[in-house]
Amino acid sequence: MMISNLPMPAEAQTQPGQGLHVLTLTPFYPVLGDDGRGCFVAEPLTWVEQLGVMNTVLAVQPFYRGRARNGDSALPARWNHFFTFPGGLGLPTSGAFLYAQIRSEVRRLHRANPVQIIHAHSALPCGQAATLFSQEL
Repeated sequence: MMISNLPMPAEAQTQPGQGLHVLTLTPFYPVLGDDGRGCFVAEPLTWVEQLGVMNTVLAVQPFYRGRARNGDSALPARWNHFFTFPGGLGLPTSGAFLYAQIRSEVRRLHRANPVQIIHAHSALPCGQAATLFSQEL
């Protein structure tokens, strides 16, 4: 892991006594029956929390895949669905649909403990939704 000696931007700094709050948007996260799915996202989060970083994970999957249940990862995710069809039909706009669907939840999170970093795993839909949230928050 590379650590930079550059100063943290003012908008990313936290108040004294508060840790950094990272919102992770990802389609890759362990689910019941498949703890290997997205373990590369889930496993480092417990280490990062030991450094005082608060993590909130919003995991997503297409609506047609049904309901996901958290696996045995130490940090459970909040699962959401996004609108797209098999074969990538609707994928170019899926980030905008995801943004609209989780906007109220992200706003609530941000009011309770301001989000300084949005970590998106995948360009669509998570990266597009993260871009929209970064403009808003």
